[in-house]
Amino acid sequence: MNKYSNIFSFLVLCLLFAGHKCPNNGMSEPIDCPTGQYQNNTGQSDCLPCPAGHECSNPAGDPQQCSAGFYSSGSAASCTACESGMDDMCYLYIEVDYFY
Repeated sequence: MNKYSNIFSFLVLCLLFAGHKCPNNGMSEPIDCPTGQYQNNTGQSDCLPCPAGHECSNPAGDPQQCSAGFYSSGSAASCTACESGMDDMCYLYIEVDYFY
């Protein structure tokens, strides 16, 4: 592969596909967002941390709010089940943590 086809491949991947970060033009390919982060826009230089109260199982999608009975303190690929009998406290924890 020559220099120009590498640059073209880099630009295509960075501009057409979300779920990656493209920190600089000298890269040969974009970098996948790490677990617990996402980037739902194309051509971005950074991935974003998944917010508290959400899960980011799809690095190219929007963060998804945790279902009732589950929580996330942030930067999570999936939500965690609340302990049995603690659903109300778990919900309060999500709400307080999310607004800080």
